[in-house]
Amino acid sequence: MTPDLIQIADALRDLGDFSPTLDSTRCLNAIHQHAGKCTTCRDACPFEAVHLQPAPEFDSGRCLGCDACVAACPTSALQGRFEPLEVWRKIVAGAQDGVATMTCRATGSKGATAQVPCASAVPAEFYIGLSAAGIRKLTFYTANCEACSLYPTLNQAQDALNVMRTFLAHLGLQLELNQEFGKPPEAEDKPAGLSRRQFLRGLAGRAAAPALTRTDHLDDFVAGGYGWRHALLMDALVRQQDIPDINLPSQAGYWGGLEVSSKCVGCAMCVQFCPTDALFIEPGDDGQVALWLDTARCTACDLCQRVCFKKAITPSEEINLQTIASGQPVLLWQGVPPVNPLSKQLNKTRAIR
Repeated sequence: MTPDLIQIADALRDLGDFSPTLDSTRCLNAIHQHAGKCTTCRDACPFEAVHLQPAPEFDSGRCLGCDACVAACPTSALQGRFEPLEVWRKIVAGAQDGVATMTCRATGSKGATAQVPCASAVPAEFYIGLSAAGIRKLTFYTANCEACSLYPTLNQAQDALNVMRTFLAHLGLQLELNQEFGKPPEAEDKPAGLSRRQFLRGLAGRAAAPALTRTDHLDDFVAGGYGWRHALLMDALVRQQDIPDINLPSQAGYWGGLEVSSKCVGCAMCVQFCPTDALFIEPGDDGQVALWLDTARCTACDLCQRVCFKKAITPSEEINLQTIASGQPVLLWQGVPPVNPLSKQLNKTRAIR
């Protein structure tokens, strides 16, 4: 029997290590082994290829390279073989009149169409960014998903679509997403040389130009320390002229806000452990300091709440969309911190022991 594309793709995966790499400076569990209790990457993998020690380690013999764990990581601490920003740009550049295509790896299709490992590798921000860039219809060409070894990961893909639709509705945007089986027309073998239409265009001096080439700000956001998921989200927001003044429910792994009580002593413990640099301290006059939150960077990971020994931090139930889009920090607390805010807590800990 001739092997189908899915069997070939599975065989190719056995030939190499598709395990993602870890940026320990952004991983919650690597930053704080006791307070960082994130299990997102492990939960996203149905193949038991992710082991938390407490930072994730990957079993290359079990990893199928779907990049579901990469897409699920709230702080963009994982990097797979899939380059999401490059693929995103390829889809935008290859679109015609707002219509674009992409394929999964199991189709074996390459060429003009952008390719992702699986639908589970695509987070909500990817689709939000496409819609904001002018894509109104995206056709996703796949093999038979139910026969694919990556089929168990597709629940995550559906969750991403649900978040995408909710967010786009708030922005007044839409993205029609269709699934087709097999190779896309753009990826079919084409005869060499110019077509008659291309030849006539050349005679007329009208070279065919890409239908959609909009400048993005992704590199600027990444250079500024944003993870790739939030870079896509912020690029989508800066394209919008009118951001509605509405509150969104905090969404773990996507966006969130914080509230700080009078218990705060300005020790900057939360700042030290924030994996996305969403929290920062600025000195003021008379020994005062100000604690600020950049909501555009916050992913509601909850690490700051867990490391705060004063229990002064609580997550907000809602976050204003204009606040996220503006990129302007929010003042959480201002005051004069003690000389050694940890000394009393350390002495108390010693006494208990």
